[in-house]
Amino acid sequence: MRIGAIVVACFVLAGAAYADPITLSCSGSFMEGYRESLKSDRQTAVLDLENRSFKPPLYEALPLTLVGDAEVSFAKETSDLSVRGSLDRVSGTLFVNVMRPNERKKLEVGEGGYVTLNWITAKCVPAQRMF
Repeated sequence: MRIGAIVVACFVLAGAAYADPITLSCSGSFMEGYRESLKSDRQTAVLDLENRSFKPPLYEALPLTLVGDAEVSFAKETSDLSVRGSLDRVSGTLFVNVMRPNERKKLEVGEGGYVTLNWITAKCVPAQRMF
């Protein structure tokens, strides 16, 4: 009986533990429309699983929409912008796509002629503390 209570207590305490935010260093391309406008090298991103947010390079923190074993997805919709993206938890591949909401609707229904405002593709690795 005592061992069972200890095992249950361990599971309860383990469930209450939290994960610290993970700081990532990302290198890749920032594209404006369909033109590459900036090569980014070692831009910071922060994955915060406890608060369910991801802060990609060059953007504000976005709410997580999916946390899976292999991928984390995030998105934010406002009246002016639709931001969506994903981070592969194994390879570190990051995709971020920014569009106007009406253009996103065209894309979702398979309609052609939509316009992308910005697009980020990058590889992210855990950042190493410098000092």
